[in-house]
Amino acid sequence: MRKIPDSTKTSLHQRLTAHARQHWSTIDDITVRFRANFAYIDGQIDGETTPLCGLRYAGSASLWGFAIWRASHNDYEDSYLPNGMRAGSPEDALDCAAHAPRLRHHRPTRILNHHRQTGSAQPQIVTPSTPPREARRVQFATR
Repeated sequence: MRKIPDSTKTSLHQRLTAHARQHWSTIDDITVRFRANFAYIDGQIDGETTPLCGLRYAGSASLWGFAIWRASHNDYEDSYLPNGMRAGSPEDALDCAAHAPRLRHHRPTRILNHHRQTGSAQPQIVTPSTPPREARRVQFATR
């Protein structure tokens, strides 16, 4: 296990922050946490912290192993980047994680507005690709 040099930690945060500002307007800020030879990337979206991905340091500041955050399991899972490789640049990893559906449609204001409009006990995410809960019940019942 190789220790991540302090200079690499600093440059990683700077690179990811610059990339997010340039390509991902939904991400307000990037937070990077380090543990052993891993870097954990979180995005700040409308004031809410969202885990994005994990990076495994392999001795180079330009090539990192990639693991995607799985909210359904509350963990990180080794995954492939769009280029078919399990390792790549930190920017490629951020792009892959930011393409996940939870970020493309993530808007807490939409969740709260829907919650207020319906008066439901549980707020739910409503996006153009997610039909209302009642419509999903009908679809499942007719199959």
